[in-house]
Amino acid sequence: MSAVNQGLPISGSANGLPIALVAAAQPGTLIHTSSSVSDDYIWLWAVNASDFNCVLEVYKGNAILGYSLDNTVILTPKSNKQLIEPGILTNGAIEVRGFVTLNSLSQRANVLVSGFAHRRLD
Repeated sequence: MSAVNQGLPISGSANGLPIALVAAAQPGTLIHTSSSVSDDYIWLWAVNASDFNCVLEVYKGNAILGYSLDNTVILTPKSNKQLIEPGILTNGAIEVRGFVTLNSLSQRANVLVSGFAHRRLD
């Protein structure tokens, strides 16, 4: 049987809209939960619409396995979209989460992540 490929919005998004990274503690706001039975290749972009530099930390894991820091990206103020996950494989119900090093909720709400999952069904 041949594989079927499916493009999906990231699971933490409402109808494909950007996700505001508002969590005040690590591992951060849920961006996507990968499939437990197939492979998800995750493509994510981030934009910093705030007036302050920030560091975006991307964590992967789940409540059972724990979370590990996977990527750190510096986002400049009023930046254009920046690629933060270039088609990275996740599976086994692993969560991808984002945490931003800005002090206030209103500042963190201006850091947005968008993207999609390319799911391979064998």
